[in-house]
Amino acid sequence: MAKRNVLEYVSRPAETVIVLILIMFIVFFAQFLAAGLVWLYMYEKPSPTIYPDDLQTRIHRAVKYFLPDGTMHLVRWTDAQYNGDYTKEEVTDVNGNILWQGIRKDRPFKYLQWELSLQGYSEFYGEQQISRMLLSPPLPCVLEVPVRVGEEVREFWQYDLEAQVFAGYKTEGGLMGYLGADGLVPSKAQVQPLGKFKGLTLWTDEDPSSVIMLAVTKQRIYQIDFRTRKVETLFDSGQSDIDSIRWHQWRPTNPKERDSSDIQYRPLIDCRTADDRCHLIMREPNQILTVEVSEQIRTKQTSAYRLSKVDFTAAGNTVFLKYLESSFDMPESYKLQERYLREYDSKPQPRSLQLYKVAGDGKLELVNQFDWIRPVWDIPYPPDHRETIMGWASITSPPVFDLLWHLFGDSLYKFGREGVSTMRIMQAYAFMITEFRPRYSLLNCILSAAMMAFAFWHCWARRTSLGKLFFWLVLVGAFNLAGLLAYLALNHTPIIKCPACGRRRGLERIDCIRCGAELPVPQRRKLDLIFDT
Repeated sequence: MAKRNVLEYVSRPAETVIVLILIMFIVFFAQFLAAGLVWLYMYEKPSPTIYPDDLQTRIHRAVKYFLPDGTMHLVRWTDAQYNGDYTKEEVTDVNGNILWQGIRKDRPFKYLQWELSLQGYSEFYGEQQISRMLLSPPLPCVLEVPVRVGEEVREFWQYDLEAQVFAGYKTEGGLMGYLGADGLVPSKAQVQPLGKFKGLTLWTDEDPSSVIMLAVTKQRIYQIDFRTRKVETLFDSGQSDIDSIRWHQWRPTNPKERDSSDIQYRPLIDCRTADDRCHLIMREPNQILTVEVSEQIRTKQTSAYRLSKVDFTAAGNTVFLKYLESSFDMPESYKLQERYLREYDSKPQPRSLQLYKVAGDGKLELVNQFDWIRPVWDIPYPPDHRETIMGWASITSPPVFDLLWHLFGDSLYKFGREGVSTMRIMQAYAFMITEFRPRYSLLNCILSAAMMAFAFWHCWARRTSLGKLFFWLVLVGAFNLAGLLAYLALNHTPIIKCPACGRRRGLERIDCIRCGAELPVPQRRKLDLIFDT
């Protein structure tokens, strides 16, 4: 009997929570679909933007390039649109004097090229992508690297997720050994784990049969050559975790990194660690250089939108650092960013582009600096109805979303966009809260109050206790339309007139909540087979 009572007390709240969560998702989907359809209907294609032709605007919109000697040129298109190598360009010095005009492929100047972020590469797999591939149910993948001779696969290396090593097999059968942090070993008991991957990318070298992997773990960067079965530890950060990596000319076969100029670049990997240090791993010759970046540059580099950038390149024997400085200092809190962006865009902002040489001891020497002002343009953009549409769509959103945003806004925003792939449902609800919260809307409060009044009218005759009545009213008020639908789904029972007091009552209780009279027992009929004993 006790177990039965426990199940009754547990099953009803569980049923309420499940129904509420399901209905919230249905309401959110309807909101999202309706807002998207209305926005598409009201969307107005912007006309081509015509910028003012004053000197300040031309300087700001021009691309700033450095020559290897540190001289800066300003390059801007004279075409209405980009046409690749045949785009018409105009090259000026920092004073606006024209140095050259023509099409891009004939440009006589060879400018410094800078490192690229691996995060934007489709072939670079970050931590979330790896987790999705190797860990996500119901169909986790196996990371397998084949080694070919011509068109034929002779061997393959399979990643052991539990041991965090690669096991090598011949295609005709047989184990070749294990690749771990200390290279190739014959038995699994001897191998040292590589560590959990935060990112990896694969490519082939000049030899088509080669397969090379750059793998990033929490504190190490490995380069694994599966054809020669060698593991090279390029970098070990020690105690500080690796935050991100960028590279330049490390993989020369990638078309995105080819350079047709006469400048000879050293292969370079820029590793940023959690202690705000920049570690440069370079080849030809091999070298690891830790750069002493100033506090100002470190602070700007780690700002939320990363508008201020630090980029490196190694041209011959000289290592350069390029730093774009601005007054843009986005607050880390997502709750404050929208207001900050509006204020920032409403006034002219100073900018500065600086070029430094990196000495052998990691210290910086300023080579050139160019300062200008980012102007404020009065551009006649067509009205964007998105905020208005989202405002109307969020009228039916739960008011409790605003409370959750006030308490956990930054965490919800980050989790909804960067959470692990194994928690997709939780991510969806975090995204729902951040995008469709009612933003303390008066109409939302009025609608919630109206729904509470309707729920009170509907529940009064059906009530079984004042505690349950109060609970449902709070639920409807906190969750708006989703709360009302959940209430109706679980409480829309028929009502009758009480034979004793004549008032309306529900059928969930045997006795009337007003007068206490029980429902009358129906009289036994001739053909009834079950008798009241």
